Amino acid sequence: MKNLPFLLLALVALSGWQCTEKKQAFQPPIPALDIPYTTYEFAAEEGALINHPSGTQIIVPPDALTDEDGNLVKGKVVLKYRELHGAIDAFAAGAPLEYDSAGTTYQFQTAGMMDISAQQGDRELSVASGKEIDITFASYQKGDDYSFYEWDEKAGKWVFKREARPAKPNAAKKRMKDSLESVRAVNPKDLMILHFGEALDVYFNYQYNKVYDKNLQANFRRLLDTYGMSVYENLTVNAPVKLGKSHYPAYTLVWQKLEDIQTPQWLSEQLGYTSSNSDTNEYFHLTSTADMQKDGSYKLSIQRRKTKQVRQSFTEYDTTWQVNSRTKQRRVGKIEPRTVYRWKTVYENKVMNTFSFRARPYMRISEFLRRKPDNLSKEYEQLVQIMNEQSRKIDEIAEVFRPISISNFGFFNFDKIMKLPGAIEIMADFRLQQEQPERIYYINAEQAFKIVLTKEQWKNIYIAPGQTTHIFAVMPDYSIAYFPVEDWRKLDWYRLLQSKSYTFNLKKYDNPITTREQLQKILQM
Repeated sequence: MKNLPFLLLALVALSGWQCTEKKQAFQPPIPALDIPYTTYEFAAEEGALINHPSGTQIIVPPDALTDEDGNLVKGKVVLKYRELHGAIDAFAAGAPLEYDSAGTTYQFQTAGMMDISAQQGDRELSVASGKEIDITFASYQKGDDYSFYEWDEKAGKWVFKREARPAKPNAAKKRMKDSLESVRAVNPKDLMILHFGEALDVYFNYQYNKVYDKNLQANFRRLLDTYGMSVYENLTVNAPVKLGKSHYPAYTLVWQKLEDIQTPQWLSEQLGYTSSNSDTNEYFHLTSTADMQKDGSYKLSIQRRKTKQVRQSFTEYDTTWQVNSRTKQRRVGKIEPRTVYRWKTVYENKVMNTFSFRARPYMRISEFLRRKPDNLSKEYEQLVQIMNEQSRKIDEIAEVFRPISISNFGFFNFDKIMKLPGAIEIMADFRLQQEQPERIYYINAEQAFKIVLTKEQWKNIYIAPGQTTHIFAVMPDYSIAYFPVEDWRKLDWYRLLQSKSYTFNLKKYDNPITTREQLQKILQM
């Protein structure tokens, strides 16, 4: 394996993954991308139950807010709230993801951040002594190995608060996923009929004067072609399968192909008797099975079997009866022996060949052919559009809910220390033609962390196998210079192991970045 795609670049300094940059929190690198606040008004003496659009729930108890002198506040107040989910939000808001501990700075991997405060007019409010605000935070990262941190504005660093409570799965999201998975959009090109002749019988309702009419056969084949489906001549599967609440022979159904089907040669060979001599008879015939899988599909199998029979002779006796005309009594008159021949099966159903494939029952042939081909294609396109929209909505819903109680306002974070097993040290350089950017941003969207490096820090960095990364620099006019994802995936990992150095040649995007969607499209996030 020459090239290893999806490397994970750990842009961290040499000693203990340290980073010595002086951090200034909440300075958005691109102001237009800063995460806005949502405001909620309520009466302080009544409290509030707030349902944020992300799914987060905030419960402010009655008489829980005080002014700067510690006096309980009455009347209308405004709660300001915003959430940051993942590395791209942390970049947009300028939120740091480094954690100082015993002189060493570690990199955070976030499960979500929240910024919450309250005001009455121009006055900043606090949470009253003995009161707590309960928050059920909507998080897009699974797992219970995250801790809860608070940003210390005076010290300019994250402070550990407590271990987070176990996260609760989002039951609504699971129901939506299950519902979406139960709907199947099937491209007409993925449909097939197992056996043309059997389908012909079904279509003409076994009226053989029509079935054997060559002109009608040709018309039926042209009809099937208009659907764009595959039609096989020799996949003879008559085993019963379940469709809806009933069972039907497999050949009477239209099927959805779940894999490429290459029929073996023996399926096209002539079946029937093949006698090697007058005393031995061998014949081939087909049998089939249909085994239902856990996902509702079927494993369809066709077996070619050989049965051997031997011709044996037996002696039988013909008896002639005589009848007394007076008494009407019968008596044996004459017994004559004669030789007869019969076929005796020596062994039966020896499987010579087996061919199997996976498919999903779609619809009865008779019902399917009542639908017009154009309507079928339109229905498929409309259903795909609906499913894609529903899938996007599901992606926007939190995976879990993280319960937490806070006794003060501020900026909070569910985090864990990022781990990069198998990392190696390399000497890196980042170039834009002949220029060298002042600062490099590195984002891993799936693992939800970002790293910021200055020139001094990227001379010695660590690189490790992992997922797709996004490296870029913000220019003074808020345009960006970025390392294309395609080039990242083409990195020769083994050469990097040998050379221990690499120059990342950045590509310039000249227009200023004004929206998050614009940035994500350029970086292919």
